[in-house]
Amino acid sequence: MQYGRSVRERMMRRLIGIAPCVALGAGLAACSPTNRSDAAVDDVRNLRDGAVMLPSAFESSMPTDATMEAETPDVPMTDSGVPTDVPPADVADSGVVMDTGVDVPSPPPTTNVRFVHALPPGATGAPPAVDFCVRRNGTSDPFTGPLLRAARGGGGPGLSALQVSRYFAVTAGRIDVIAVGGMDADCSTPLLPPMTNLDVGAANGHRTVVVSGVPLPGPDGGAQPFPFAGRVIPDNAPNALAGMSMATQIRVFNAIPSPQRLDLGIVVGMAGLPTDLIPLFFNVGFGEVGRPPPMGDAGQGNYPNGYYQSTPIPSPGVTVGLRANCTVGPCGPMTAVPNIATDAMSITSVFLAIQLRGAMPTPIAIFCRDHLAPVSGVSQCAVLPP
Repeated sequence: MQYGRSVRERMMRRLIGIAPCVALGAGLAACSPTNRSDAAVDDVRNLRDGAVMLPSAFESSMPTDATMEAETPDVPMTDSGVPTDVPPADVADSGVVMDTGVDVPSPPPTTNVRFVHALPPGATGAPPAVDFCVRRNGTSDPFTGPLLRAARGGGGPGLSALQVSRYFAVTAGRIDVIAVGGMDADCSTPLLPPMTNLDVGAANGHRTVVVSGVPLPGPDGGAQPFPFAGRVIPDNAPNALAGMSMATQIRVFNAIPSPQRLDLGIVVGMAGLPTDLIPLFFNVGFGEVGRPPPMGDAGQGNYPNGYYQSTPIPSPGVTVGLRANCTVGPCGPMTAVPNIATDAMSITSVFLAIQLRGAMPTPIAIFCRDHLAPVSGVSQCAVLPP
């Protein structure tokens, strides 16, 4: 069924158009599919001249739950072996537990998963709010959810663009996820392609699923260079700093669909020049967790789970800078966010994304205090514009 055939489809087509390769300001760019290596330059020029068209994010309807069920093999059925004899009344009332010979399966182990709504904006603004439904991968189990709706007692607007959900207990191992509308009461109408076979790790862990990328075919129907996916990253548990005095941990994930690789760090000069940036996270590409800068002949360092270990940064804080990756000067322009502070015994996740500022996609940082309790189903995060 093509778009325009239902109210939902018309709304999605209007709300989620993905911008082609356009400048993000200060020398950064976000891109959708192109079939020319110099299309980024042309598209920036076209945007300035008002000639860029913003396509719809979807050109056909998403698979339904019934379609997903048809593609998943059924779990083979076996005889239960339940005895049909009814025990005598005196035995049934005796309080003695009878061994019926039936193996009652234990519930599958669970782990903790949260979601980041980092889809890029469209021609008319942010993508709509979504909610999530999950099930074990490789089964025909019904989907559980929508998760935020259940957490909020059957109501609420779902997860808006640039928000991060609370953690939910889901089956450990591999799961399938579908995104539905933020106000949907069930899991019957996916808004986006299914995210299947996501490995959320062993029991009792913590994982973040970053919903990011462009839900469109690539150039001429080929591979999408920034494909839509649920990208799973391991988290430190929110209480991982317990017993550690004056410790703070911070990490970065790049959800900006762009070929540019980014450096992020501390600005040390008064003028805020690109050469004044001391990178803490170096050469971070789309869909990657930040890595440390090279360390001379010792090679690349290591941040466990992507976390930079540091002492707290007291108020009024420092200025954090973001620029295109630069190994040899002169470096390009830099955007900056002032007054960033970190608390003692804190865990912070920063998700780089884009939002529209007028007609221009602009890089932003979703700055999440992971050690703080969620509020109304969402993590405590702030969107910090550069």
